[in-house]
Amino acid sequence: LLPRELISNEIVGDKRFLPRLKINEDDLDANPAITPKDYRLINSRLQSYYKAAANHNGKYTRHMIWTFIHLLKKYGINVKVCLVFGLPGETKDVVEKTIAFLEDTQPEFVALSAMDPVPGSPIYLNKEKYGIKSIGEDLTKHAHLLYRFGDDEEVGLPFEYEETTQWCKSLTKSEILGNIRELQQYLREKGMIY
Repeated sequence: LLPRELISNEIVGDKRFLPRLKINEDDLDANPAITPKDYRLINSRLQSYYKAAANHNGKYTRHMIWTFIHLLKKYGINVKVCLVFGLPGETKDVVEKTIAFLEDTQPEFVALSAMDPVPGSPIYLNKEKYGIKSIGEDLTKHAHLLYRFGDDEEVGLPFEYEETTQWCKSLTKSEILGNIRELQQYLREKGMIY
């Protein structure tokens, strides 16, 4: 509901990427159903969350995310949540926790991706640091959108973790794919696929 030009991004001092939303007085008519006062409140809340996250090593707390999603929904703004599965340190209960979060926040859409350490990325260049045993070189096997339209897709998950990493016992490639398949099925059933 917001024009793309209102959304900017910022890379903070230690190269973390944090989204920011700035609403100028001229843009307050972007959604006529929301008053200028509403926009200022939303923008103010966004800025306070941004500052709070900066004070917590760039991490948004679950409460901050929950509050912000409910604030947007209060003002009639549809919410799209973007998730990445297969990240280092992911545990076996990731699907259960994610579904609980989605049921609690009720976003309109969810985009689920798989981590894809593409050549040249920090994870690709430092795979040992992230507990990755191997990354396939064949770029046709690299993909991040998996099982969006069914369980029969030819998929790419071009990496495998060591059995144990610094965070925990790793998920296998088949476990990661299974988690993605399970959550995508849930999203299809709920009509939340983006």
